[in-house]
Amino acid sequence: MKYLIVLLVCCFSQVLAQRAAPEITSNPSYAERKDWQAFLDWPQKFEDSFVQTHPALADSDPGYMTTYSLEPDWYLLEIQTYAGAYQPAYIYIIYNENWQEGFLLSFPQVSLVEGVIWLSSSLEIASLSNFNPDTKTLTLYSRSRGAGGCGDLSTYRFEYEFAYLVETRAQSCEEADAQGEDMLLDPSHWPVIWPSP
Repeated sequence: MKYLIVLLVCCFSQVLAQRAAPEITSNPSYAERKDWQAFLDWPQKFEDSFVQTHPALADSDPGYMTTYSLEPDWYLLEIQTYAGAYQPAYIYIIYNENWQEGFLLSFPQVSLVEGVIWLSSSLEIASLSNFNPDTKTLTLYSRSRGAGGCGDLSTYRFEYEFAYLVETRAQSCEEADAQGEDMLLDPSHWPVIWPSP
């Protein structure tokens, strides 16, 4: 009977250890990223894509993952999935530390194609990102070409496990080229397409 009790305590402890959440850090290492992936179980296809573009990472190397604080117990995890030609691609997870649960975000998107506004959503976004810690908003700049001048700039806010689109600015490459030397390179000056003017 004594041995049975010891065995049960041991097995229960192993289960707890396997389910323990990784420590929250601003810029996890590659080893910590792997711990987060195992814990939150985001789709393996994103990790496979990441490894293909970063094949020689050691555990001590940067994990290409950033953690932002939203509210008490709520965090935004930014996870790079590949290094693209113009900008890297990311997925985002809202993580609640108290619940030890993560929510993979699907971002509402608005794009301008040949003068027509298209609505869509995406789990993975190729963009240059900027998180504002004061407003708790995330701005994603998706360039349509390496030199810039065209693409879209979208700003999101977060509430619990959801991302809400605040604003999208966009400029087509044709519009940019027509501007010649006066091309608007700064996307914060591009026309607003969402909310609709």
